[in-house]
Amino acid sequence: MVDKKKEGIWIENYEQDSVIYKSVEQYKNDQPVKKWKTYINGTIYKTEKYKNGICTVKNYYKNGKLQSKGKTKVEIDSLETHWFYFGEWKFYSDKGRLTDIRKYNNGQLISEKEIK
Repeated sequence: MVDKKKEGIWIENYEQDSVIYKSVEQYKNDQPVKKWKTYINGTIYKTEKYKNGICTVKNYYKNGKLQSKGKTKVEIDSLETHWFYFGEWKFYSDKGRLTDIRKYNNGQLISEKEIK
């Protein structure tokens, strides 16, 4: 920490309900930057890539296959900080097949297309 603000790489390990979590995060001036990784029981669960207030998120199944990917952005007001989906999100089966595409505007689902 520098001046009570997170700075550099932060690694958190904790256990909850017999599940082991590990997160590797990077901060600059208390703001998330670069690529973050979250693991559950040693297997990748989520990656987040931060740039200019936008976070590209990838979620993974237990087998390591991509579950979903898309973008989030932050809105900060006096009471809370809120991340919400925006733009196109793609969702996949646990075998890696694209199953649907959803579009969001400020966290609200505006369209959904199932892929057959």
